[in-house]
Amino acid sequence: MAYALRDVEPAKLHRLQPVASPRVRTAQGKLALAEARVLRVEAELRLILVEAQVSQLEARLSYVEAELAEVRSQRDRLMRP
Repeated sequence: MAYALRDVEPAKLHRLQPVASPRVRTAQGKLALAEARVLRVEAELRLILVEAQVSQLEARLSYVEAELAEVRSQRDRLMRP
């Protein structure tokens, strides 16, 4: 007889799931560790990328600030009587 989930007591739900062998659990543990390492490497790569972008933006900001200072200087010279 097939059981509907509503017919099974919550304490017995674990019996409906197949029990993984020790080899499978070991493989799952190794997979979880590998996934954690991949996530850490991805985070480090994102940080490197962001740091490079920040450096480029800082260089652009310096250029724009210098250009703005030049434009203001020219404007001030033109506004003098």
